[in-house]
Amino acid sequence: MRLSLLTYNMARNWELPKIVEFARQQGFAGVEFRTESRHKHGLELETEPEARREIRDRMQDAYLEVSCIGVSSRFDALDTAKRREVVDRTKRYIELAADVNCRRLRVFGNDMPKQGLEGDAPPDRERVIRYVGDALRELAEFAEPHNVDVLLEMHGQFNFWHFTRRAVEHADHERVGIVYNCDNRDLAAGGLPGDVRATLPGLDRAGFAPARPIGGPGSGCRHIGHRPAPRVSAHASGIL
Repeated sequence: MRLSLLTYNMARNWELPKIVEFARQQGFAGVEFRTESRHKHGLELETEPEARREIRDRMQDAYLEVSCIGVSSRFDALDTAKRREVVDRTKRYIELAADVNCRRLRVFGNDMPKQGLEGDAPPDRERVIRYVGDALRELAEFAEPHNVDVLLEMHGQFNFWHFTRRAVEHADHERVGIVYNCDNRDLAAGGLPGDVRATLPGLDRAGFAPARPIGGPGSGCRHIGHRPAPRVSAHASGIL
C-alpha cells in the first residue's frame, strides 16, 4: 500500500516546492493534483510546456509520482453542445496528464437533472447514465495512446453505486474506472460494505479508506491489482 497526497484539502495553498518537500518528509509515494480550484501548485491546463516538464522533472527527482489529476469535468448537462464542450476540454487535460507522466484523470458524473431543457419533466435517469457513459468512452478512446486512465468519481448523485457502475459498464472500455469517494453517505443503505459489494465485483483496481479520514475527506487514491473491468480506486486516505 502506497499513500498519495491529495492537494484538495491541506495542500491547496501550498506551492509545488512545499508540496514536494512535505510529501517526501511524510513518506508519500505520490501527489494527486486538483486543478480548476485555484490551488497554488501551478499545474493547470494553461501551464506552458516548459513548466509542465519542470513539474514532471521535479516530481521524478523527488521519487514522487503524479498519481492522478482531478478536474471539474461533469457530464450531466442536458444540452449536447455543453457536454461536447466539456468532453473536448477534458481531452486537453488528458494531454496535460501525459505531459507530466500522470496515468490517471479523475472526472465527475455528477447529478441527475431536475427538469428538461424547456422546463418540462427531467429525462429518464437511464438516459443520463448512458450519455455519461458515452462521454467516458470517447475520453477513454482519446486517452488510450496517451496511456491515461479516465476515472469516474462517486460524487454528487453519482455517489450512488448504481449510477456510477452503470455508466462505467456502458462506457465498456478498459481505460475507464471508478474512484470510490468515501463520505458520510456510506453509512446509509448497508454502509460501506454494502456499497463495496455492489461496486467491486470483478474490479481491476480497488481501495478503501475511512469515511472520515484524519485531516479531511480525501487525500489520494488507492489501486490494487485484479484484472476484470470495470475498475475502481478509493478516494479517501490516499493510496496508489
